[in-house]
Amino acid sequence: GRHRDDADAVRMSYTRNSSSQIDGLERENDRSISHMSDRVSALKQITVDIHDEVEGHHRLINDTSDDMARMKTALRESAMAFQQVIDNARKAGYFWKVVGGMVFGFFFLRWLL
Repeated sequence: GRHRDDADAVRMSYTRNSSSQIDGLERENDRSISHMSDRVSALKQITVDIHDEVEGHHRLINDTSDDMARMKTALRESAMAFQQVIDNARKAGYFWKVVGGMVFGFFFLRWLL
């Protein structure tokens, strides 16, 4: 009997210690999972912020591209109109007056600004 009682006591003590160790490990796992969940949430938010920033830059680039295309068209039309003025001035004989007026206008605007 005595040897068997001692063995049962040792088994009970081992079971009790194992149970408390398992509880401690489970609590540690729960804390680790909670910490990882917080980190995953933070990374998700960073990813969403980066995506939003990229979308904003994409819109800005598209808008800039559209503005440049409009400026290119306006510049082409202005160059064509200027060419017509020069051609008409040559035909009518007042080419140098047009050139002089443009040079004067350029320096006048620089003086104003």
